[in-house]
Formats: sequence, C-alpha cells, structure tokens
Amino acid sequence: MPNQREKARIRRIAAVTAGVAALLGGSLMTASAASATMTPASTTKAYVGGGHAGYNTANHHAWVCDDKSDGHSVYGVYYFADGNTQYTLSDKDGHNSNCADAYFDKSATSYKVCLSKAGIDPCSGRVYP
Repeated sequence: MPNQREKARIRRIAAVTAGVAALLGGSLMTASAASATMTPASTTKAYVGGGHAGYNTANHHAWVCDDKSDGHSVYGVYYFADGNTQYTLSDKDGHNSNCADAYFDKSATSYKVCLSKAGIDPCSGRVYP
C-alpha cells in the first residue's frame, strides 16, 4: 500500500502525463487545422476599399459585392485562358444583401475587384484561383 509521499508522487506523474497528452493532442489538432487551411480551397476572394469579389473553381461561380453605402459601385474583371476574353461583373445597387453574380461556362484564370470612382478606379491585385 503506497504511503502519502508515494501517493503525492503518483498524482504529480499523472498530472504531468495528462498535461503532456493535452499539449500533444492540442499540437496535433493545430497541425491538422493548419494542414487543412493549406489545402487549396476552391473559393478565393479579392478585396478593395468598398467591396469584394469571389470565384469558385468547382462550379465557375463568380460574384461581386458592394460592402459600403458610399455612392461608389464595385465591379470585378474575370480573365480567361485564351487571354483575349474577359468578363466584367458589376454591383451597382449599393451596399445591401444582394451581390451581382454569374456562372461561367469555362474556368477563369484570374480576376480582380475595383471600386468605381471618378478618375482612376482603385483595384485589388489579380487573384489566381
């Protein structure tokens, strides 16, 4: 039968073992989550000061959303592999729950989103899904 000192030692070992197991389990879960986020997603997004655009490679769904009620509309420009074709999709009705969207019959190779302003329209960098 263990004495008080041995019981305390066993409790410390159990606590340390549980702590190590929790840390390892947590780091394994973190590694799993990190590797899941590293997997290429089928949906990408681009952002500009007053809106965003997105594209889903699985079903060729494109969308553009105006995120601010500032009087400036937002548009996305989608580019295709042939280099000559592009499609412009605009959300001109201001910030509300409706976004402009379209389904393409081919894959977009890149896109960008722009804010429609007088003069030069600021745009995001091109996104390559």
